[in-house]
Amino acid sequence: MEAAHATPAWVLLAYLISGVCFILALRGLSSPESSRRGNRAGMIGMLIAVVTTIVVHAPRISGTAPDEYLHNLNVDWAVAGQILAAVMVGARSVS
Repeated sequence: MEAAHATPAWVLLAYLISGVCFILALRGLSSPESSRRGNRAGMIGMLIAVVTTIVVHAPRISGTAPDEYLHNLNVDWAVAGQILAAVMVGARSVS
């Protein structure tokens, strides 16, 4: 029996990739020579995780089938702008 709200495979893959990036970030931060590369890996992992979360949890238009929600997003642009601003401030502070 299939779950009512099964997670799409691309979401699981995106979270797996972001997790690998976080592990690479920790590994890169272990020495001063590789710390820039570690920071970049961490930022890329967080970007993937945040974008995936925003896309998956965006409100859907009523009546839209679950597999069509990428085509019919109803995004709260004020919240998306605030998240983007926070990501930019965080990325700027580690550069």
